[in-house]
Amino acid sequence: MELQKYLDHFKHRYPFLFIDRLIEVVPGQSCRALKNVSMNEKVFVGHFPDRPLMPGVLFIEMMAQASIMIFASEHNYLDAQHGVLAHVDKVKFLKTASPGDQLIIDVSLDGKFGKLAKFKGTVSCDGAVMAKGSFTVSLPRNPAGRS
Repeated sequence: MELQKYLDHFKHRYPFLFIDRLIEVVPGQSCRALKNVSMNEKVFVGHFPDRPLMPGVLFIEMMAQASIMIFASEHNYLDAQHGVLAHVDKVKFLKTASPGDQLIIDVSLDGKFGKLAKFKGTVSCDGAVMAKGSFTVSLPRNPAGRS
């Protein structure tokens, strides 16, 4: 699936874009994305130089970025960069990720309430769940002014 068409509506870029490829997007429902963890990630300069580990909070960011792709696809938002994380609930970090890991990010819509959308998500590697939880995103405004 072509990531570029979504990036045209999504303003995160390196070093803060944590999606390398979209595997599947079901508009308004779900997204499956891929993140290749590389030793070149700027975060590994300080976390930790002797044993590089992907910070758990970045798993949350990966899931949040994947959630915005769901609505960038459905509503053709031109300003999807304004979707922001509003709430994080019951996130568990089960395993760590290191350079060389290939992460699969799965996010599904759990409910939409006005301009807020609740999601469930997981980040996994080689079939093992690394992180899972629920979170809420404040959705961007539709370019035509409709919610």
